[in-house]
Amino acid sequence: MAFKWTPHRFSGGTLAFDLANSVILRHDPARRRDRLQGIDDVAVFAAAASHHCAEADAAFPYQPCPPSAFEALVNLRETIDRHFRSLAATGENSLGNLSCLIAETGAILKMPNISARRIDAAAALSALALAMESRNSPRMSARIKLCANCGWLILDKSRNQSRTWCDMAVCGNREKAKRHYRKHLERHVP
Repeated sequence: MAFKWTPHRFSGGTLAFDLANSVILRHDPARRRDRLQGIDDVAVFAAAASHHCAEADAAFPYQPCPPSAFEALVNLRETIDRHFRSLAATGENSLGNLSCLIAETGAILKMPNISARRIDAAAALSALALAMESRNSPRMSARIKLCANCGWLILDKSRNQSRTWCDMAVCGNREKAKRHYRKHLERHVP
């Protein structure tokens, strides 16, 4: 069965997070799924990102990376996840993680025939810009969060920084349903 890249899959708030979130249920090894298994999946991701990603401009669609760049893209994705997941969990911008992110970004940007519209370069630049901004601004660091339900990375762009879920219609709904069920049980327990 083919995987559909719906708008929900691009609810991270930035291309870098949407790329990192291409590993679903990362925190649950038994149910973990990597949606980028090969270069063909990257092409589908790039096309979907052109329409659904917060930073996208559909008039200038993202281009897939060449097969030789697939491993570098996966390395970048894992480095983005490690850096920003640590930042969201601890509130500290680790220099070690940041230097790895800079190295992975540099590896991609040094590739031949690189273009800012290529999905790997666009994600690298997105991650680097966000990392630099969060390094210099505690307010920006506080906006980097993990979804309370699925654990995806999210950039909280809400005015009062109250975003809790990647997507209110999916994870938020699940949490509200669980809360309602618990309250219902409490009322009917003898």
